[in-house]
Amino acid sequence: MYAITLPKEVLHKAGVKIKVDDSEQRTSGWKFNFWEMKIRLYSVTVSFAYLLYVGPRDVANRSVVVSRRDVPGKPGKDLGISMEPSVLVSHVKSSLEDIQAPLLQRATSFRDSNIADVNSYEELKEVITEGKWARGPWSASDAEELKVNEETGATLRCYPFEQPQGFHDW
Repeated sequence: MYAITLPKEVLHKAGVKIKVDDSEQRTSGWKFNFWEMKIRLYSVTVSFAYLLYVGPRDVANRSVVVSRRDVPGKPGKDLGISMEPSVLVSHVKSSLEDIQAPLLQRATSFRDSNIADVNSYEELKEVITEGKWARGPWSASDAEELKVNEETGATLRCYPFEQPQGFHDW
């Protein structure tokens, strides 16, 4: 376990959250497979962006393997990354930026493609039935919010900074 102590401390000091699987009940091969399967099965919901592997060869070479969660298999692995603090921190932070940009773009695209502007209560109900989010003029009335919730199951999520203008006939 000493081999992972240096990378853990270096990354922690650099502001990178890190969790070490230091359990001794399983072999390193089992752990490797377990985390790889977690990446494949739960790639959208797991709470880690990458895995660091330190094996016997890596210890001898003072290096680690960085495996990105967003690129499964060999293409997502960077082999032989030096444990030298400046190199390791730079590589991990750069990888995090490379991972974050497409995830943010995908989430923003999903959000934007699932928002529909509505101008009537009937349109609102139709959009909610389609499983999308409705954006429209709102009076901020508790009674109206309760009515929408009772009739559609939808809840008010937020008030946009820029409120849509239009006729409010609800």
